[in-house]
Amino acid sequence: MGPRLKPARNRRATYKASARVRRRAPLPHAADLHTYQMVTNSIADMVSVVGEDEVYRLVNDAWCRETGLKREDVIGRSVTEVLPGSITPERRRALSDCLDHQRPGVLRDVFTRPGGTLRYLETTYAPFAEPVQGVRCAALVTRDVTAEETAAQATQTAHARMLALLDAFPGFMAACDEQHRYTYVNERLARVLGLPAREIVGQLASDVLGEQRFLINLPQVERAWRGEPSMAERQYPDPAGSGDLDLEVHYVAGAPLADGRRSYYVFGIDISDRKQAQQALIAAKEEAERANRAKSRFMSLMSHELRTPMNAILGFGQLLRSDPLHPLTPDQQQYVDEILVGGRHLLTLINDVLDLGRIESGRLAMAMAPVALRPIVEECLALIAPLAQQRPVRLLLPEPDSLQCHVHTDPLRLKQVLLNLLSNAIKYNRRDGDVTVRCVPGREQVELRISDTGVGLTPDQRQRLFVAFERLGSSLEGSGIGLALSRQLMRAMGGEIGVDSELDIGSTFWLRLRAAPSQAGAAPAALDATPVALDALRRHRVLYVEDNEVNALLMRAMLARLPGVQFEHTVSPLQAIEMARAARPDLLLLDIQLPEIDGFELLRRLRTDPAMGHVPAIAVSAGAMPADIERALQAGFAAYLTKPLDLSELLHAVQQHLRGR
Repeated sequence: MGPRLKPARNRRATYKASARVRRRAPLPHAADLHTYQMVTNSIADMVSVVGEDEVYRLVNDAWCRETGLKREDVIGRSVTEVLPGSITPERRRALSDCLDHQRPGVLRDVFTRPGGTLRYLETTYAPFAEPVQGVRCAALVTRDVTAEETAAQATQTAHARMLALLDAFPGFMAACDEQHRYTYVNERLARVLGLPAREIVGQLASDVLGEQRFLINLPQVERAWRGEPSMAERQYPDPAGSGDLDLEVHYVAGAPLADGRRSYYVFGIDISDRKQAQQALIAAKEEAERANRAKSRFMSLMSHELRTPMNAILGFGQLLRSDPLHPLTPDQQQYVDEILVGGRHLLTLINDVLDLGRIESGRLAMAMAPVALRPIVEECLALIAPLAQQRPVRLLLPEPDSLQCHVHTDPLRLKQVLLNLLSNAIKYNRRDGDVTVRCVPGREQVELRISDTGVGLTPDQRQRLFVAFERLGSSLEGSGIGLALSRQLMRAMGGEIGVDSELDIGSTFWLRLRAAPSQAGAAPAALDATPVALDALRRHRVLYVEDNEVNALLMRAMLARLPGVQFEHTVSPLQAIEMARAARPDLLLLDIQLPEIDGFELLRRLRTDPAMGHVPAIAVSAGAMPADIERALQAGFAAYLTKPLDLSELLHAVQQHLRGR
């Protein structure tokens, strides 16, 4: 590079200094010049020497190849002559700075080749003094860095795109190093944290979040570093000022760096709407459960209140109908029959409404079992036969062999559905019409078809047929509950119900039930209604605790049909305890809803007396909900009779529990 020279103050001073250098500097040897040329020409980068007069002193082979110029056409000529337009202000400034300050400099700029191709060049300017004339010169070493620049620009573009993508992501993102220092925060998260993103990057998470919140997040970060799934729900202030944001935050470990350092990423999703929807759903569910509980309480209360007067209507009606000592006249017999028919119809409506309510609230229990189909169908046909004779309508029974199959069902609920369909087929039939019952066995399903020769149904009526409380016409009987209940019961049993109908021809209702293996079981045994003879020579004391005098009068009249029964009654549970201790009864009949204490507490207190420990107790109540019955049996009652009382059922239960006592 030669000796370092002080900047010249003017052109004359410059030439004087050059003259002194010329006098002192020895001329280079020819061999040395040849060596310098060989070294310079062996350099792959473009090398040129330009004086302060902007005249070329030297160019190497690489320079000539790149420019396409011969050395003899370049040396001694100015830059503007050789490469017109190549001396840009930036290059002239770089050369001047190098010469004036006598220090190397670097310039990276763009060179446009013929044809419009851009090339990025990096030129290093190194100052030195020409040894012969002492002119200040600069050695220019130029490298083509187009590939590097293109790669760098691509990297910057990709980085910018990545940042734009991260900022556009509809979530909250951050990256932290091993010291929990933020290395990236997107704008959405920065707004939540209340600081510009540029002020968060470089800060510790504990300083930005606060020590307490940071310590809450730390276990999740450690789980992520262990490679375990890490997610938590966090709340942050809403930057819009509308309360808090609920975020689902995921913590993900980054790939370890070459030096072993770790990092992690935090991704947050706004789940505020989801949380609000969940809370609304929970509130709606709780409200629905409260409504169901209120509905159940209401239905239980209404059941009790409706069954209590029905107990007197049906109970005294049964006594009048079957009084052997005071037989009724034919007209009186008809009047009582009408009372019983109307009362039983009303009781059926009450039961249907209760069942429908229990199904809708999911509280109706099913006793599913494989059962023989034939006994169920034959029992229903026997029960419905008197109604068919009264209309009159002919019952055409199925072939017995077609009923030799088993189905998986609740036998009691299936009877309820069949009786409803058979009753409708008779009521809505023509006079002297037919009701046909057919069975179509199958491997997977068994289909029962009940056909009538009635007026049939329109398409609109078929659509509304199974809707609760829907009446299809003012001339039709019924409440509109039976078919809706039948559909719900069939669905609860895993079966189906439907109808095919044509106007003026009739309707066919079909039931599809799941088939069961024939050896799976048989129909449940029917209740043995044969009266059990009591010891007529012994008086059996029956104590009835009931606060309703009409119900007590009915019970006294019903038990009078049993010889050898001594009936005792009290309205007071506490008095009943004293009566039982004074003279132990053989059977207790206890109402559940009593003054002072209820029937459950009364039974518990009676059982504390060793003498009363084995006396059977029967609950007699207007509460007909399954939960009431189950609770009573678990409390120790031997049986549960619901009001209105069935005379034969009552007498059978009393005889069963008095036998042998």
